[in-house]
Amino acid sequence: MPFISTAQRVPVGPGTLYVAPLGTTEPTSVTGQWAAGWVAVGFTDKGNDRSWKPTYQAVSVDEELWPLRQVPDMYEGSVAFSMAEITVQNTVLAYNGGITTTQAAGVMGTNPDGSQWVEPPLPGAEIRVMIGWDAAFEGSAPGNTTPLLGRTIYRQCIQTGEVKGSHQKGNNKYLYTVTFSFEKPSTGLNPFRDIFPASVAT
Repeated sequence: MPFISTAQRVPVGPGTLYVAPLGTTEPTSVTGQWAAGWVAVGFTDKGNDRSWKPTYQAVSVDEELWPLRQVPDMYEGSVAFSMAEITVQNTVLAYNGGITTTQAAGVMGTNPDGSQWVEPPLPGAEIRVMIGWDAAFEGSAPGNTTPLLGRTIYRQCIQTGEVKGSHQKGNNKYLYTVTFSFEKPSTGLNPFRDIFPASVAT
């Protein structure tokens, strides 16, 4: 059978990132709007990077040079990105304060002049979130020049990266660079799911 290639299988573009409280309804298709509760992260810098690393240990015996088998020891994974929109919402998210109605107590408030303050949650009060990625822009099907490669849901994440920012002259942006590490969801489901269109099934 000859190999058939198509541009539909070559991903380009950063897509759209969303965040939601744990247990928010997940998408079940590759098009359409995301369910209530999913909030767009906004502009990012240099897209997003996903990492998934399985660690195995070799079972060996004295009589063989090769291991008899590899047994799983740990799975690790994360999604990392830099938020370019420095908002109260994204600041709370970077500090593990949660999102929308599930924010931790005491992480934000309003001053008498209407300005808002933000603080990290107390140790042990961090809020886990769901992260979603969509190849399309805000749920709409892209045009012919942008392949539609589906969606990904990360079901339980906590921000484990170092949040650093630098105010510089010129066009250097102040960013929140975050790394959301995956945990085993309390639902018992896998930590993440990829959804692909039927057109890239093979």
